Amino acid sequence: MLLFIHSEPRLILKILNKSKHIFVLLLFAGIFAVVPPAHSETYIGFGMGASIPEDFRHVSLGGTAAANYEDLNGNNSFAYGIKVGHFWEHLTWRGLEFGLEMNYFKRDLDATARIVDSDFGGVESLGFRINSFQTLGLIPLVRKSLGAYEPYLGIGLAVSFLDAEEVILGNTPVNTVKVAPAISDLFDFGVIMLAGLNYKISERFKIYSEYKYSQSNYDVLLERGSSTNFNLAFNTADHNFMMGLTYDFKAF
Repeated sequence: MLLFIHSEPRLILKILNKSKHIFVLLLFAGIFAVVPPAHSETYIGFGMGASIPEDFRHVSLGGTAAANYEDLNGNNSFAYGIKVGHFWEHLTWRGLEFGLEMNYFKRDLDATARIVDSDFGGVESLGFRINSFQTLGLIPLVRKSLGAYEPYLGIGLAVSFLDAEEVILGNTPVNTVKVAPAISDLFDFGVIMLAGLNYKISERFKIYSEYKYSQSNYDVLLERGSSTNFNLAFNTADHNFMMGLTYDFKAF
C-alpha cells in the first residue's frame, strides 16, 4: 500500500504559522520599548547552517492496519533562522549575565523511502517528504563575558510545526491508495537546548556560532474514504549547527 499525504493546512494552521513571525517582531518591539537601551543589551541576529536529524523513531501505524516499524534514517538539510533577545545589566551573579531570547529556525526533515522491518514481515517501504520543519523557542540564557568572547547556553520551551508533503508507506505499487488530505497534530510543544559562542567584532556587531537541539512527537491522520482511517505516529529529534551575525542596539 502506498499512501500520499498532500499538505493543505487549515485556515487556523496558516494563521498560527504566520503569527510566529508577528510574535517575534512584537516581542522585540516590546522589549526594546520598555528597557532603556543605554543600560541593557537588546539584539537581533540571523544565522544559517546545517540540520542533522536523528532517526524517525517509534513509527507506528494505527487504525485498521496497525503495525510498528523499524527506525528510519533522516536526511541532513540546510537550516536558517532569526533570533531576538535581551540581557539585563543588573541581572548578574558572580560574573554571569542572564537574558531571554526568542529563537526561530527552519529546516527540512525528509527521509528517503526504504525497506524497513515491520509487523507485516519486513517488506514495507517507508519514507517522508517534508516541505518544512519550523521551531520557535523561548529560551532563558546565561552567558559569561571573557574579553571579546561570550560563551552562552540556555534551555527553554519550544513549539514545532511540521508541514508534511507526503508519506510513503506500503508493500507493493499495485496497492497504491491515494489518501484524502487530512493531517492532525501538526504542532508539538517540547524542550529546546542551545549552546554557543559570541565574538565581538565591533561595538554593535558580533559573530556567533551556535548548536541547537530539539525533539518533537507527531501523530499524522490519514483518511481513506469515509470509513478507513490511519494514524501514523513518530518521534523526531535534530541537531542544528549555525553561524551568523547579531546586531546590538545598545550602541545608540
